[in-house]
Amino acid sequence: MVDSITLASNYRLLAVSFWESAKVLSESCPYKKNNPKSVVTISPFFYLSSHACELFLKSSLLKRDITEQDLKRRNIRHDLIKLLKILEEKSVVITKDTKEVIHKLNDVHSTHKLR
Repeated sequence: MVDSITLASNYRLLAVSFWESAKVLSESCPYKKNNPKSVVTISPFFYLSSHACELFLKSSLLKRDITEQDLKRRNIRHDLIKLLKILEEKSVVITKDTKEVIHKLNDVHSTHKLR
């Protein structure tokens, strides 16, 4: 069994990889309404971004005494808002902008519409 700090570090490393990939995609093909290339890249961008959010949230929770088993529970597993709420219950301050992004991404992420 892997300890929670090692697991948190692994989640964070993956989160950074997804986030950096989303930034590369965004920079190489900025979204413009009538650009056909943008239409093709928008879903992968949101997938990479939302998955990075999930991994960052889980990494933070693992560092705060939430177990891997807790994170795998069906009712919170991919729900960004529930993960965020648990993190806030641990007295972690989350910026308004971050909360807004998480709330906007949650529906398509938690229902796997981007997969």
